[in-house]
Amino acid sequence: MLAKPAPDVLWRDDVAAATALAGGAVLFGSVVASALLNNRHLLTEAAAATLFAFLFYATIQGSTLVLTTSNYRSAVEASEKWPVVAKHDYEAEPWSKQFPSKFGESFIAYEAGRHLVGISSTRDATQPALLNNEGKSDNLQDFFLEADIEYIQGPSDGYCGFMFGYEKDEQWWAVVFGRRSLTVTQNPGSLPHRYIYDPDDVKPLRQDKPNKLTVLKVGRDLTMFLNGRTVKKLGDLTIANGSLRLAAQSKSRPIWVRCAFDNVLVRGTAPAAD
Repeated sequence: MLAKPAPDVLWRDDVAAATALAGGAVLFGSVVASALLNNRHLLTEAAAATLFAFLFYATIQGSTLVLTTSNYRSAVEASEKWPVVAKHDYEAEPWSKQFPSKFGESFIAYEAGRHLVGISSTRDATQPALLNNEGKSDNLQDFFLEADIEYIQGPSDGYCGFMFGYEKDEQWWAVVFGRRSLTVTQNPGSLPHRYIYDPDDVKPLRQDKPNKLTVLKVGRDLTMFLNGRTVKKLGDLTIANGSLRLAAQSKSRPIWVRCAFDNVLVRGTAPAAD
């Protein structure tokens, strides 16, 4: 089991961004210089250099996109051989349900075409929610699970994401993200929960819009993607067959964590019959 590894998710376009900034600076400086020196040749040469810089930027961006999303595209292609188990856009009549407890309260709701899950608790707690409000969820062995998820309210140590291998309330796995990081945890039925993967920083997280979280489980391997980019592949895991849940997690603070889910897609295989 891995615990607190160094972050290994990096944006690969830092060089491209620096090139674009340098190109803009060169063009601006050349315009100023040509105006002061009345030298049109200087401006022409600067414009050509800037054009080259931006072409280089576009090339780096394009190749970066292809390279960093190739594993995600392969995962999508591999999952297409499995049947669609669930597909939800939550365009339904609004409804909500409250869950008070001695440690706080939580809720699930449909609102504005999204599935909302929230929790406020004075102890570490997770509020699970079925993928829909039909009161059932299929047990799966291998699966591809994806959704657009927005962390719409909460502290820096709150999380939104998925639960899987769900056998009962205190026995499950989870892939969740918060303001800065993505973690994989296991609840084996006792405290403390096990941190399987918990880096300090995951740069592909978007702060201003929903994040597309994707989880692929094949056999003993688990791969996570954020916005089409690979976060981590973990192997040699023992994950029980179980159902899937949406989840909001609170870390011992009575501050609301609110998560919004949309465009949920699940493909998967049922466990083999005994």
